Amino acid sequence: MFIVEMFRTPPGAGKPDVFDCPGALWQKAGEVGMAFGWIPHGVEVQSQVRSFTREEGWRKAYWPGTWGGSLPRVTDLDARNWSQALGAALQSLCELEVDLPHEGPLILNLALHQELNGIANAGLTREFIAAFAGYLGRGGFTMAWDD
Repeated sequence: MFIVEMFRTPPGAGKPDVFDCPGALWQKAGEVGMAFGWIPHGVEVQSQVRSFTREEGWRKAYWPGTWGGSLPRVTDLDARNWSQALGAALQSLCELEVDLPHEGPLILNLALHQELNGIANAGLTREFIAAFAGYLGRGGFTMAWDD
């Protein structure tokens, strides 16, 4: 399974702010965000916006890059809007006291990603949505596939 590694370097800090999102949850978090009002605006790749049509879907524009290539960047405004939408989703899930389960088992290399294996197989839990929305709420980020 692939992992979307999200990262940014906060101003004045030498250590990057990193968040790892299992690929299956990346797609679900986007779908849930849009269901709760997030309107994706596309990502920046080498100072140009990679946009998409409704027919292509948001995944085409928000497809992570590969190390050594051009890495897409989600803007501050887009990340914060996504965070707000996930916050609204989280509020609803908390009121209903439910999580969104994963559709099937995922297997990761347990030696490398034991914690992420548990997260991915648990589905889109309220705890994961809160952590992901918190990361998004801190602003824009660059993303790449990691394995």
